[in-house]
Amino acid sequence: MRILRKDKLYEPIKVGDYGDFYYGDKNAVCSDCGAKYGEPHKPGCDNERCPRCGKQLVTCKCGEIYEVDNKVNEDEVLRIIGIKRKAVDERRSTF
Repeated sequence: MRILRKDKLYEPIKVGDYGDFYYGDKNAVCSDCGAKYGEPHKPGCDNERCPRCGKQLVTCKCGEIYEVDNKVNEDEVLRIIGIKRKAVDERRSTF
């Protein structure tokens, strides 16, 4: 699973990864979600870091959080974002 923030896909910061609260601790188990070293934090975990800014994922100001399946390529994600933006722009122009 990857994370979409501000029109860019990111790999999640896993437990023990650089930037994680438990960085380098190979015996780490997340105190919030129970994920073990090398595993991604569970959705909504208070300890998960934003891969875009490095702050707490659930409270940072990087915008909405979208989880994207690894099978979906980046071009398809960007195409869907373009369709969504076009629909929003068309709604705005009708007011």
